[in-house]
Amino acid sequence: MRWLNSSPANVLGVSAAKSQSQKEASSNAYVLVTILPERYRHPAIIAPSKVQCPDGEAAYTALYTIIIAIIQLSGGELSDPRLRRHLSRLNAAENMPSLNPGDAHSPSEKTEIILQRMVKQQYLVRITEAKGQNEEEGTTWHIGPRGKVEVDNESIAQVVREIYGGATDELEKRLQTSLKVKDGKSAIATAVEEQGAADGDPGPSWRRSGRRAAVEAEEENDDEEDEEDEEDDE
Repeated sequence: MRWLNSSPANVLGVSAAKSQSQKEASSNAYVLVTILPERYRHPAIIAPSKVQCPDGEAAYTALYTIIIAIIQLSGGELSDPRLRRHLSRLNAAENMPSLNPGDAHSPSEKTEIILQRMVKQQYLVRITEAKGQNEEEGTTWHIGPRGKVEVDNESIAQVVREIYGGATDELEKRLQTSLKVKDGKSAIATAVEEQGAADGDPGPSWRRSGRRAAVEAEEENDDEEDEEDEEDDE
C-alpha cells in the first residue's frame, strides 16, 4: 500500500478557484491506496468493510459515484445550481437514502447532510467564491482526492455504459474523447479471456483458433479421401 498526499492544491489543481475571503489551508490528510495486483483484489481474499447496513452503504456508494461521474463529464467542476438540477432529476433534491434505510425512524437523510458527509470524507470538494457586494457567493463542486482514487475514469465509463445499456461504437468514441479510456468492447473481451484463463478456460480466442484448426484438418482429410477414391476409380 502507499499513501497519496491529498492536498487540494496538489491533487485537484484548483488553487485559482480559492475563496477570496478565506485562504485555503493545506491539508495533511492522506489517502491509503492498495498496490496489490488485480488478481489479489478478489472478494474471497479481501473481505468487505464492516458497515452499518450493506444496502445503505451501496446506496451511498452509488450516489457519490453518480455525482463524481457528472462532475467529471462536465469538465471537472460543476456549479451548485447545475448540481441541484441533476439531483432533482435523480429524485434526490431534498432527501437521499440514509446509511441504514431499513430503520423505520430514519430511512432517509437530508441531501445537504449527505453532501456534507461526502465533503468530509473527501469524495467531493465544495469551493465558494466571494463576489461583489451586491452579488451572491458562487459555489462550485469538484472531485475530492478520495473520489479521484476510488472512482477513476474507467469506473465512470463503466457507469455510463450501464446507464446506456451497454457499449456501442458511438458511445465508446464519446467516452474515449471525454475520459481517455480504453474501448469498452475490447476491454470486456480481454477481461473475459483473462477470467477464463484463470478458471482453466482458454478463452474465446483460443477456442476460435482451435475450431478453425479442427475444420482445416477435417477438410484435409476429406481431400485425401477424395484423392483415394479417384485413384480407386482409375
